[in-house]
Amino acid sequence: MINKLKPKSDFTRNVLTLMTGTTVAQAIPIAISPILTRIYTPEDFGLFALFMGLVSILAIVSTGRYELAIMLPKKDENAIHIAILAIVISFSISTLLFFVFWAFNQEITSLLGNKAISIWLYFIPLTIFITSIYQSLNFLNIREKQYKNVAKSKVLQSTTLSVSSVGIGYSPLNNIGLISGQIIGQISAAIYLTYKTLRNNRLKSIKINKLKIFALAKRYQEFPKVVTWTGALNTSSVHAPVLILTSIFSLKVVGFYSFAQRIITLPNALIAGAIGQVFYQEVSKKHLLEEKAILFKRTLLKLLKIAAPIFAFIFVFGDKIFAFVFGSEWIVAGEYAQIMSLWLFPVFVISPLSQLYNILEEQRVFLKLNILSFSLRVISLLIGGLLFNDILVTLYLFVASGVISWVIILIVMLSLLKINNIKILIKISIYFTLYLLLFYLLNYLLIGFYYEL
Repeated sequence: MINKLKPKSDFTRNVLTLMTGTTVAQAIPIAISPILTRIYTPEDFGLFALFMGLVSILAIVSTGRYELAIMLPKKDENAIHIAILAIVISFSISTLLFFVFWAFNQEITSLLGNKAISIWLYFIPLTIFITSIYQSLNFLNIREKQYKNVAKSKVLQSTTLSVSSVGIGYSPLNNIGLISGQIIGQISAAIYLTYKTLRNNRLKSIKINKLKIFALAKRYQEFPKVVTWTGALNTSSVHAPVLILTSIFSLKVVGFYSFAQRIITLPNALIAGAIGQVFYQEVSKKHLLEEKAILFKRTLLKLLKIAAPIFAFIFVFGDKIFAFVFGSEWIVAGEYAQIMSLWLFPVFVISPLSQLYNILEEQRVFLKLNILSFSLRVISLLIGGLLFNDILVTLYLFVASGVISWVIILIVMLSLLKINNIKILIKISIYFTLYLLLFYLLNYLLIGFYYEL
């Protein structure tokens, strides 16, 4: 009986392994979020978002995106050399960034429009370097199908992050808890994954060759030349609101926005991220375009079935959920979450599959799409902020530009795989619309029941 309940395919088992670790890892921050919202102010969350926005964008550039190439070589020896290459590049760039932040601290602080970020600029290079170590070893372990190592590292990071954030929050240094907790969590996860990787007998026997590192750097030069800027643009598009809204609106508005984003992106980190990592590993082993297309459609359908009810529910009930769980002060964040759910739905469905561009070696196409996406999002933020000076209008314009961008990215992927894109787009629209109608009906019935009482 138990054997019947076990997942039959390797793909499903691997996804479940990653999802189990990620579920536990994400459940801990969810559990403590009502505590954090009563310890820290929206301004604290705004500062944290600004710090993480800078880290996320610069971390993409720091490795030359070579960590994404770890999955591609046939030999483990080459994969190890690429991981070392990514870490060495990140160390060099992180060191350079430290001196830049030291020399131009006041100018950068003034440009960002927030004095509180000044001292934290010095911690950005360290956080970037630790992140690059973790990401490189993460892909190396996924390549080796050591999914349990990856899952456990996520749980460890989440646990230490949460304990640190709450512990520091109740101390006299409570205003530094969010950022400090993040750094401590990343360091613990990187140390754990380093330890597990070094204990891998298959990898320990490999001797490092400097000439091979240079040869592989040249072989996969498209990653720093093209994929780096694609990733930087994509990540900048996500964090652009924090950077732009900080200079146009108050830090409190940024705090509400960043907290809403932090909560409703949990399904993406929890489920879509795990599916995307396993999809990348599986599709890279397929040789025929038809085989890749079959796996693509099957994975897309899985993502769609999961995403539609989640984000339709957030769109209808987001404000009520945030006010109940996090306190009445955070109802504004709930309203932002409702708007953003329209954008994060296609992100959930499409983003995990976008590694296909690397597999098909169509990185330059993806770069052009990300330039278009980044341009649309920045323009929408500037129009909403400077022309209308209204945060809700700004968010709606930003969300609309995001939806358009991801739909275009999906259409191009479908064309590369020679899949009928009209049927796919209709199916996505129908799924989301049906769940919206269902939850609006439920909302109507609940309101009617409330007034009857």
